[in-house]
Amino acid sequence: MSALSRWILLAAALGAALVLALVLVGALAGPAWTAAAEQYFDPDFLSRARAYNRGRYLLFALGQALTLGLLALGVARGWHRQVAAAIEGMVGPRPLLAVALFTALLLFALRAAGLPVGLARLALDHRYGLSTQPLGLWLSDWLKGLAVEAAVLIPLVTGLFWLVRRWPQGWWLPASGGLALYLVAASSLGPVVVDPLFHRFTPLQDPALAGEVRDLARRAGVPADEVLVMDASRRTRRVNAYFAGVGRTRRIVLYDTLLSAYDRRQVLLVLAHELGHWRLGHIRRGLGLGILGGAAGLWLAQRLLAGAGPRPGDPSQVAVLTLFFLLASLAVLPVQNLVSRAFEREADRFAIALTGDPAGMAALEERLGRDNLGDVDPHPFIRAVLFTHPPVVERMEAALRSP
Repeated sequence: MSALSRWILLAAALGAALVLALVLVGALAGPAWTAAAEQYFDPDFLSRARAYNRGRYLLFALGQALTLGLLALGVARGWHRQVAAAIEGMVGPRPLLAVALFTALLLFALRAAGLPVGLARLALDHRYGLSTQPLGLWLSDWLKGLAVEAAVLIPLVTGLFWLVRRWPQGWWLPASGGLALYLVAASSLGPVVVDPLFHRFTPLQDPALAGEVRDLARRAGVPADEVLVMDASRRTRRVNAYFAGVGRTRRIVLYDTLLSAYDRRQVLLVLAHELGHWRLGHIRRGLGLGILGGAAGLWLAQRLLAGAGPRPGDPSQVAVLTLFFLLASLAVLPVQNLVSRAFEREADRFAIALTGDPAGMAALEERLGRDNLGDVDPHPFIRAVLFTHPPVVERMEAALRSP
């Protein structure tokens, strides 16, 4: 491996290590919280929520370290080349078939390595009363997820390595175009192709509420083609709603747990926030940032593979490429979540302006924090690295300060 390739991997590894270190420091810090948190939440809740979320953070760090450590060890010891050579010995002079088989084997190995941590997370959710998902259903979802990943990743990686073999110096440019097409397609087709594999979606049966939802969407300037209810209660007691899809696949999705436990005012406030994401262009902006970030990653990956050996498009390079992207994805997580939190603040302000109900929004955030056992006042490191949304206390106080 060339010096440049080593430096690229080392930089990604140092960034990922820093992120994991911040998570560990934040997770293991004492259970201190601000006076603002104590103003809205009792100490018993804060202690219980902190204990639950500490477990989540530690499992996240363990899962990342285990997956990355095993993959890095395999690359450092040269096991990836041995496996690639064995596969090539079986399939003969069919390099793309060898790439496909190597990708399938690596995907299964990484998913299997993460299985114990996933089961531990399920046990943690059951212990704290947040999960309703039986083990059999969890394993079924795990197998479905593996099948979906295989169906998507194996053709994508095989196509990518066709480009690598054909244009060793410039493959990253057409690959960036392909990535853009994939991200747009995934946003469009995911809600109608992938999501129904895991959940059942039915039209909202409450005509009065459906009418209010459509009226809210109309006032937000967002055409709501469908209002669907998802059977979230089969897996969780958490509550949520979201806006998904683009173009003709656009739909509003409500958790059945939200409809069964929250009143109309609260449901509409949740929806107003989700509609804000669409109205403010967060989906398009997120796609744009994803495409730019992906192109930058592919540009670096080209330089990495150029010096990784033994030849352009060798199946063993799938492991090197996977290690780089996993490390880089973890390293840029704080930046990604910084942008996400900015979008969430904008959506909160939009929802308050649309409904004219800042007090209702603050009360909603408090209840969501309680019902989801959220870390309402996290350690600053945890907030910076892992939080896609502003903490609950911050969102409550922002709502109460609204005019």
